[in-house]
Amino acid sequence: MITDTQINLLIFPLPLLLFIPYIVINYGVLNSFSESWYVLPNGKKWLFTYTMYFTGFLVIPLYPSIYNLLAGASLAIVGVSTAFRGTNFQKILHFFGALSGIILIQVSWVIVTHNWFPSILWLVLSIAIIWACDRHEHEEETIWWLEVWSFLLIYITLIWWLW
Repeated sequence: MITDTQINLLIFPLPLLLFIPYIVINYGVLNSFSESWYVLPNGKKWLFTYTMYFTGFLVIPLYPSIYNLLAGASLAIVGVSTAFRGTNFQKILHFFGALSGIILIQVSWVIVTHNWFPSILWLVLSIAIIWACDRHEHEEETIWWLEVWSFLLIYITLIWWLW
């Protein structure tokens, strides 16, 4: 029998799995995931905010941890502070939300699952992405690929741990 958590797990990746291809098809690979807010026309900017809120709020109940709660809230902060090129406050808030979301989800995996493998995999492949982008002169895409990789690893780890 399928549980509520497993249903949540199936719904959880939908916004990003729809949003990322939409951005790539219509605007190409950007400098960062957050950059999509700037390339979207005014009537569609809500897509970025919705994607960050939905992802942040759905990650919270997947496994109980204060770190998971804070990671989800951090992703929601990214959705609130979309105009990161604006004031210093928005820039700091946006980058704080993004960085703390990534770090807190790593901490949560280790503490809740007692498994270091996903965090080590994230670190190793993140270093490989940085190296590959640098080597092939795609430095401007490094953040984009790191963010996409981080989101994908969240889904992969949650499916592996919960299913």
